[in-house]
Amino acid sequence: MAEVLRTLAGKPKCHALRPMILFLIMLVLVLFGYGVLSPRSLMPGSLERGFCMAVREPDHLQRVSLPRMVYPQPKVLTPCRKDVLVVTPWPAPIVWEGTFNIDILNEQFRLQNTTIGLTVFAIK
Repeated sequence: MAEVLRTLAGKPKCHALRPMILFLIMLVLVLFGYGVLSPRSLMPGSLERGFCMAVREPDHLQRVSLPRMVYPQPKVLTPCRKDVLVVTPWPAPIVWEGTFNIDILNEQFRLQNTTIGLTVFAIK
């Protein structure tokens, strides 16, 4: 049997070694990919540990997480300004000075290469 597995040069053939090595390489890549892309690594607590990630979300937008920009989550049901409306009746935001963080907006628009059109009107 051993003579059947030898080539003409006398070196043994290792037919079963290549699939085993390929399987081990694929296993390592899958485990590495799972560890990097697991939902636990994308948790908000990862910011507190000092990680900084830009991740592709299912809606193809990029989520920005910068450790120097740690802001509290806005309270949607409690408006930040009481003197003016901040939401229309059809839940579209009305942007007033003091109702947004310019650093976060600038970073989002820079990443998406987006420009903004502005319409200003007054009702008497």
